[in-house]
Amino acid sequence: MAKAKVLITGDVQKVDSKIWRLLKGLDTDLSIIVAHDKEKVIDHLDKNSLDLILCDLADNPEGDQSISDTIQSHLPKKNIPLIFYTNQSKIRDKINNFDKIHEKLTVLEETCAIDPLTSLYNRRYLEERFDQEISSCQRHQHLLSCFMIDIDDFKFVNDHYGHPFGDYVLAEVAQLIEDSCRIGDVVSRFGGEEFFVLLPQTNPKGALILGERVRENIDKHIFQFDKYILHLTVSIGITTTTNDMPQDHCQQTLLKQADTALYQAKRNGKNQIVEWQVSP
Repeated sequence: MAKAKVLITGDVQKVDSKIWRLLKGLDTDLSIIVAHDKEKVIDHLDKNSLDLILCDLADNPEGDQSISDTIQSHLPKKNIPLIFYTNQSKIRDKINNFDKIHEKLTVLEETCAIDPLTSLYNRRYLEERFDQEISSCQRHQHLLSCFMIDIDDFKFVNDHYGHPFGDYVLAEVAQLIEDSCRIGDVVSRFGGEEFFVLLPQTNPKGALILGERVRENIDKHIFQFDKYILHLTVSIGITTTTNDMPQDHCQQTLLKQADTALYQAKRNGKNQIVEWQVSP
């Protein structure tokens, strides 16, 4: 049985002894090859059938960068596993810094998806997630329902009680909606006093039940801020995907349908739910 061939880049006198001990201590018959410059690396890549490459990351000299680039340019053709390693504290510090930067970027990305007033997802995130859920429902052939929620007479609240009370109402309604929904539902602030909820794997009946729970919980809630006590209601428009709905325009279609149903609920007297229906 042929020996497994492992190529190590770096100076034969300076290759980390721990690497040598690790490889020699394996219960495997290995052929270990050391290549300390670009030309040797190319030679071994061309002539040998390698099973693994260990690439030494030195303290950023041009030569090692050249070796690294050479290896990576050959890998797509050779399909050889590549592991980078280093004994340089400065490089390890850089890698740790990259990890910290990645963590900060992740937090920043999550923050950019959140509406600061309500702590719900914002419209930008909704639109991205919307397409993902549409693709998922069409791929797995399940339904996606959604509803648009609007606080009734919110302008009156701002005009008569002031914007601080209005902000409190928005945050409180957002919490009530989120508490009424299930894990996996995507609750977002759509803009102004409007909210939008995606309901994956939910048929029209299930969406209606959930929408009624949202409407009822807000209807019976007492909004109290400073010296003001107020009763508020919401109107809700519901719609669901259909099998013949084209994916390219699905998001815009559902948004328009939910919006149309919402304003029908407003015209019908508010504090109610309307399901979107195809016009006769």
